[in-house]
Amino acid sequence: MSAYLKSLGGSIADTAIAGVALLITGGVSLLGIITAEAYHPDYATTQEISDLGSTAPPNPVSYEPTATIFNGTMLTSGALVLVASSIGWGDRAYSGSRSASLGSASSVSVCFPEIWRPGTAFLHS
Repeated sequence: MSAYLKSLGGSIADTAIAGVALLITGGVSLLGIITAEAYHPDYATTQEISDLGSTAPPNPVSYEPTATIFNGTMLTSGALVLVASSIGWGDRAYSGSRSASLGSASSVSVCFPEIWRPGTAFLHS
Protein backbone atom coordinates (compact mmCIF):
# COMPACT_ATOMS: atom_id res chain seq x y z
CA MET A 1 0.00 0.00 0.00
CA SER A 2 1.39 3.39 -0.94
CA ALA A 3 2.12 6.13 1.59
CA TYR A 4 -0.74 8.17 0.11
CA LEU A 5 -3.28 5.39 0.74
CA LYS A 6 -1.95 4.89 4.27
CA SER A 7 -2.43 8.60 4.92
CA LEU A 8 -6.11 8.27 4.08
CA GLY A 9 -6.57 6.09 7.17
CA GLY A 10 -7.88 2.57 7.52
CA SER A 11 -7.34 -0.18 5.03
CA ILE A 12 -8.83 -0.36 1.59
CA ALA A 13 -10.20 -3.81 2.39
CA ASP A 14 -12.32 -2.54 5.31
CA THR A 15 -13.66 0.34 3.26
CA ALA A 16 -14.43 -2.00 0.38
CA ILE A 17 -16.28 -4.44 2.63
CA ALA A 18 -18.37 -1.62 4.10
CA GLY A 19 -19.16 -0.32 0.61
CA VAL A 20 -20.15 -3.75 -0.66
CA ALA A 21 -22.38 -4.26 2.40
CA LEU A 22 -24.16 -0.98 1.64
CA LEU A 23 -24.47 -1.92 -2.04
CA ILE A 24 -26.01 -5.27 -1.11
CA THR A 25 -28.34 -3.45 1.31
CA GLY A 26 -29.71 -1.36 -1.53
CA GLY A 27 -30.29 -4.41 -3.71
CA VAL A 28 -31.90 -6.45 -0.94
CA SER A 29 -34.19 -3.55 0.00
CA LEU A 30 -35.26 -2.87 -3.57
CA LEU A 31 -35.89 -6.49 -4.50
CA GLY A 32 -37.56 -7.33 -1.19
CA ILE A 33 -39.98 -4.41 -1.40
CA ILE A 34 -40.83 -5.16 -5.03
CA THR A 35 -41.43 -8.82 -4.16
CA ALA A 36 -43.65 -7.89 -1.21
CA GLU A 37 -45.63 -5.49 -3.42
CA ALA A 38 -46.19 -8.26 -5.95
CA TYR A 39 -47.66 -10.59 -3.31
CA HIS A 40 -49.86 -7.97 -1.60
CA PRO A 41 -53.46 -8.25 -2.87
CA ASP A 42 -54.48 -4.58 -2.55
CA TYR A 43 -51.24 -2.61 -2.41
CA ALA A 44 -50.92 0.56 -4.47
CA THR A 45 -47.84 2.75 -4.70
CA THR A 46 -49.84 5.60 -3.17
CA GLN A 47 -49.79 3.74 0.16
CA GLU A 48 -46.92 3.87 2.64
CA ILE A 49 -44.25 1.21 2.23
CA SER A 50 -44.73 0.06 5.83
CA ASP A 51 -48.25 -1.06 4.88
CA LEU A 52 -46.52 -4.09 3.38
CA GLY A 53 -45.66 -5.19 6.93
CA SER A 54 -48.96 -4.24 8.51
CA THR A 55 -51.57 -1.54 8.11
CA ALA A 56 -52.07 1.26 10.61
CA PRO A 57 -54.04 0.84 13.86
CA PRO A 58 -56.71 0.80 15.24
CA ASN A 59 -57.51 -2.20 12.98
CA PRO A 60 -54.16 -3.45 11.67
CA VAL A 61 -54.24 -6.02 8.90
CA SER A 62 -51.28 -8.19 7.94
CA TYR A 63 -51.20 -10.10 4.66
CA GLU A 64 -49.02 -13.20 4.33
CA PRO A 65 -46.51 -13.83 2.79
CA THR A 66 -46.18 -10.07 2.18
CA ALA A 67 -45.58 -9.21 5.84
CA THR A 68 -42.94 -11.90 6.28
CA ILE A 69 -41.09 -10.87 3.11
CA PHE A 70 -41.17 -7.16 4.01
CA ASN A 71 -40.20 -7.62 7.66
CA GLY A 72 -37.41 -10.04 6.74
CA THR A 73 -36.14 -7.60 4.13
CA MET A 74 -36.07 -4.73 6.63
CA LEU A 75 -34.31 -6.81 9.30
CA THR A 76 -31.71 -8.00 6.78
CA SER A 77 -31.17 -4.46 5.45
CA GLY A 78 -30.75 -3.06 8.96
CA ALA A 79 -28.27 -5.78 9.86
CA LEU A 80 -26.21 -5.02 6.73
CA VAL A 81 -26.17 -1.28 7.51
CA LEU A 82 -25.07 -2.12 11.05
CA VAL A 83 -22.25 -4.30 9.69
CA ALA A 84 -21.13 -1.52 7.33
CA SER A 85 -21.19 1.12 10.06
CA SER A 86 -19.31 -1.08 12.52
CA ILE A 87 -16.61 -1.71 9.91
CA GLY A 88 -16.49 2.03 9.24
CA TRP A 89 -16.26 2.70 12.98
CA GLY A 90 -12.97 0.80 13.16
CA ASP A 91 -11.57 2.80 10.25
CA ARG A 92 -9.31 5.63 11.39
CA ALA A 93 -10.86 8.02 8.88
CA TYR A 94 -14.28 7.62 10.47
CA SER A 95 -13.30 6.99 14.06
CA GLY A 96 -14.85 9.54 16.37
CA SER A 97 -16.97 10.95 13.58
CA ARG A 98 -20.71 11.13 13.35
CA SER A 99 -20.96 8.96 10.23
CA ALA A 100 -20.56 5.67 12.10
CA SER A 101 -23.05 6.75 14.78
CA LEU A 102 -25.48 7.79 12.09
CA GLY A 103 -25.03 4.42 10.40
CA SER A 104 -25.89 2.63 13.63
CA ALA A 105 -28.95 4.81 14.21
CA SER A 106 -30.14 4.35 10.63
CA SER A 107 -29.84 0.58 10.95
CA VAL A 108 -32.30 0.67 13.83
CA SER A 109 -34.72 2.76 11.78
CA VAL A 110 -34.40 0.36 8.85
CA CYS A 111 -34.97 -2.71 11.04
CA PHE A 112 -38.06 -1.26 12.67
CA PRO A 113 -39.79 1.06 10.17
CA GLU A 114 -43.10 0.71 11.97
CA ILE A 115 -41.85 2.62 15.02
CA TRP A 116 -41.52 5.87 13.09
CA ARG A 117 -44.83 5.63 11.29
CA PRO A 118 -46.75 8.95 11.41
CA GLY A 119 -49.58 9.03 13.93
CA THR A 120 -48.48 5.97 15.91
CA ALA A 121 -46.42 5.68 19.04
CA PHE A 122 -45.87 1.95 19.10
CA LEU A 123 -44.83 -1.01 16.99
CA HIS A 124 -47.95 -2.22 15.26
CA SER A 125 -46.98 -5.10 13.01
